[in-house]
Amino acid sequence: MQTVNSMFSECAARFAGRTAIRFEGRSMTYLQLDALSDKKAAYLSSFGLAPGMFAGVVMQHSPGMIADILAIIKCGAAYVPMEPAFPVQRIKYIVKSAGIKTVFTENRFCGSFDSDTFCITEDTDISLKDPSLPKTQPDEHDALYVLYTSGTTGKPKGVVAEHHNVCNYVQAFRDEFSLNENDRVLQNSVCTFDIFVEDVIEIDCSFCV
Repeated sequence: MQTVNSMFSECAARFAGRTAIRFEGRSMTYLQLDALSDKKAAYLSSFGLAPGMFAGVVMQHSPGMIADILAIIKCGAAYVPMEPAFPVQRIKYIVKSAGIKTVFTENRFCGSFDSDTFCITEDTDISLKDPSLPKTQPDEHDALYVLYTSGTTGKPKGVVAEHHNVCNYVQAFRDEFSLNENDRVLQNSVCTFDIFVEDVIEIDCSFCV
């Protein structure tokens, strides 16, 4: 069984020069997205992020956010998305509940976290003298992401999706809609909703299933 990591790597190699993301007049090829997420993954790995761990993402939507998510899963870890508009107490609750120590965010949102949470922002120098990708990669039953419920009936609860869950859905999505590399998909869901995964990860990987 494939993982999302292996499927994206195949797509990045196969469609290196093709556009992966188009956003507000800017674009990023698969090669550029792969290289940027590799650089960020190497930085995360230097801090010990590894399979079985969780990292947060609290950002406005942008190509950089997609690279951050890919960097987390390239470390074998799972990403936990939180909307910047969430109440601060909800963000802090999720961070504590998931055991998150590292968060990709923006300078203006750093006040949403306690001092023991390491925030990686647009000002963080992620360059390394000897960058290397994590050697330990996830398997199909490792966690890919965690979404938290609204909490309307009590405290929010984290729901884990594993690599094989998404890989199976990618195959079903491809079979149903017959997507190919010439198709374009509008991404309009917030990152804390499952449809975001369909818009981004599943679409980007479905060409290589």
